[in-house]
Amino acid sequence: MLVDRLRLFPLLRFMWPQIFGFTLWSACVVVLHTLGHYPERFGVEAGLLTELSDWLAWTSVGIPFSAIAALGGALAIFLGFRNNSAYDRWWEGRKIWGALVNDSRSWARQVIAWCGTGRGRAEPPGIELRRELIHRHLAFVHALVHHLRGEPVLLREAVGRFLSSDEAKAVGATPNALTALLIQQGRRVAQARDAEQIEHFRHLAMDEMLTRLSDIQGRCERIKNTPLPRQYDAFPRWFAFIYGTLLPFGLVEPIGWGTVPISVVITWIFLCLEASGRVIENPFTTHPAALPLTSLSLVIERDLRAALAEPVPDAAQPVNGILL
Repeated sequence: MLVDRLRLFPLLRFMWPQIFGFTLWSACVVVLHTLGHYPERFGVEAGLLTELSDWLAWTSVGIPFSAIAALGGALAIFLGFRNNSAYDRWWEGRKIWGALVNDSRSWARQVIAWCGTGRGRAEPPGIELRRELIHRHLAFVHALVHHLRGEPVLLREAVGRFLSSDEAKAVGATPNALTALLIQQGRRVAQARDAEQIEHFRHLAMDEMLTRLSDIQGRCERIKNTPLPRQYDAFPRWFAFIYGTLLPFGLVEPIGWGTVPISVVITWIFLCLEASGRVIENPFTTHPAALPLTSLSLVIERDLRAALAEPVPDAAQPVNGILL
C-alpha cells in the first residue's frame, strides 16, 4: 500500500506511452485540420486534403464540442460506477483483514487462558499445547497472505517456519493448505478436550473461533476468485481511448495548437481514473495500491509471539513509500 503522498512525476513515467501517443495524435489532428481548411497558414496551396474536406462536406468546426462533452459525461458516470465497485472490494478486503487481526488476538487470549488448565494436567504439557496452537495459527495467517497472492513456494516456506517438518509436508501436499491447517487445529483442540487440557464449554468457544477463521478465508477467496464482470474492466478502457481519440476534433477549431496540451491533459485524467479502479479491483496483489498483507501478518505475529514471551520480529517498514 502506498503510504507516502502520491507524486506526479512517477505517475507520468508510468503512463508516458499513453501521453506520448495522444500528444502525437493531437498534433496530427491539428496539422491535418489546418491543411484541409487553412492551407495558407502553412504557406501551401489548396490540395488533396482541401478537396477531400469539401467532397465530404467536412466543415472547419470538426466535431461539435457538445457531442464530445456528452461522451465525456457518459464516460465519467461509467468510470465512477466502476471505481466505486472496485473500492468496495478493496475496503471489504481491509475490513476482513481487520477482523483477522482482532480474531487472532482473541485466539491467543483463549489459548493462553484456557489451554492446559484442566484437571490433573501438569504445566509443561499446557505450555507446549499453547505454543503449538498459536504457531499453527501463525502458519495459517502467513499462508493466507501467500495464498491470496498466488505464491505457492512462499506459502510452503511460511508453513515450514511454524510447524514440524512432517506436518508442514502433509499440509503442503493438500489442495488447500489453509483448510488443512484449520482442520488440524480443530483436531488438536478436540484432542486437548479429551485429555482434559481444555474444558468442554471452552472447547466450544474455541471451535466457534475456528469457524470464524474459516469464514475469513472464504471471504478473501471470494474477492480473489470473483473479478468484476469483464465488461466493467474492458469498456471503461476502450471508451477512454475512444474519447481521447475524438477529443482533438472538438477542440481544434476554437483553440488551434492549444488542442495538443489541453486534450492530452483531459485524456490523461480519464485514463488515470480508469487505471485507479483497475489496480484496486484485486486488493490482495503486491501492487503499491493493494492492501499491506505482509505488514498486517507481521502485526499479528508480533502480538502473538509477545503473548508467548517469544522474540518479537521487527515491524514492516515502507520501502520507497510502499508498505507491502
